[in-house]
Amino acid sequence: MLQAMYRIILLACAVAVIGPCATADATPGEKDAAKSTLIATFKDWRLECTGKNAGHDRCFIAQNLMVKSSGKRVMIFGITREPNQSMPVAVLTLPLGITLPPGIGLRVDGGTIRRFPVQRCLRSGCKTVFRLTPELTKILKAGLKAEVLVRDATGKAVALPVSLLGLTAALRALDARRPAPNRPPPATGASEHRSGKPRR
Repeated sequence: MLQAMYRIILLACAVAVIGPCATADATPGEKDAAKSTLIATFKDWRLECTGKNAGHDRCFIAQNLMVKSSGKRVMIFGITREPNQSMPVAVLTLPLGITLPPGIGLRVDGGTIRRFPVQRCLRSGCKTVFRLTPELTKILKAGLKAEVLVRDATGKAVALPVSLLGLTAALRALDARRPAPNRPPPATGASEHRSGKPRR
């Protein structure tokens, strides 16, 4: 694991930002993404949807950070929308072997570093999930490049680049496919008398 992280550090200058492949996360979840359908591409971001009626189930935008020489995935930066939630949700899949306690940092165009915890690690990578507040969304839309800051097992800082080109258009397309809010079930007995007979 440690050796793999060192390879990521050594190849950090040789990575390219491209759209998600079939292994992108769609909650982005691994199973959903395997069945996802590409809807549109917005420069360095891609919009994909899952389910039998792609575009009417769960959609997400994402990009992968890949190693040019091997095509190996280093990171997925995904954004999705959830029913009844006003803010988009960012889901990052990070390489195994990072140091977990500090969490990750997110910096846009060299500005303020925002910190988020790493929630869990799976075989596919370590997951960080956080909501994009209106303030953070505005900063991301106005930016050109972001960096996801992590630390390897030795504590050395590693900056993983994220292109923000096309993000504004991608978010707009994602909002257009936002899931319908979940409606609460109708109240039982609301139209009945205490006797149980319906009102006339």
